[in-house]
Amino acid sequence: GGNVGIGTDNPQQPVHLYNERSSNLLTTRIQQSTNNTSTDGGALLELGGTRSDGTYGFYGGIKGGRRNSAADNKGYLAFFADNNDGQSLNEKARIDHGGRLMVQCTSDSTDSLLIVQGNAGDSGTGGQISIQRGGNANPTAPSDLGSITFKDSAANRGAVISAICEGDWASDDYPGALQFKVTNDSSATPTERVRINRKGALNVGSSKLTAAAGDGN
Repeated sequence: GGNVGIGTDNPQQPVHLYNERSSNLLTTRIQQSTNNTSTDGGALLELGGTRSDGTYGFYGGIKGGRRNSAADNKGYLAFFADNNDGQSLNEKARIDHGGRLMVQCTSDSTDSLLIVQGNAGDSGTGGQISIQRGGNANPTAPSDLGSITFKDSAANRGAVISAICEGDWASDDYPGALQFKVTNDSSATPTERVRINRKGALNVGSSKLTAAAGDGN
């Protein structure tokens, strides 16, 4: 069938690697020359295919790299994507040696574990993170839209910022609200303390501040 097997005489894929010693991990090494001295040294796995015109194009890639210098020899894992021409790959995301995920940038000096930079092709674009529901579109109130949860290392919740539907959704009709929840003493469950409703009114505890749109509901 044209499949190639390494470690097996019954390959199930175009290239099938098999390790009969089940107690060991199956590893495949792609290694750059050990005498390489350039910066950003490492090995790049390029992913592509034959296009409709018969030429070959690169569509993505994964690189295990290292900052090759006496001062900084730490590793990273980078993800590349085609730059619209099928020939050149540009880095789009990176996991650095400290476990930080960087999108559209390759370095950062802060302690943040997630850095999202605006599109490099548009200097006026800010970084954006989208949190979306699973399942059906146009949910009904008071369905959850998403949340950001603040926890300790044991996953105990201290505070939550949530978005909810504040009315049933339909085409071009998406009323929403933001809830701010905190956990009280001797409790394990965050309780809503502040809400910004669909009309911009701010509800704090049992008080309703109606400066925006005159609606505290």
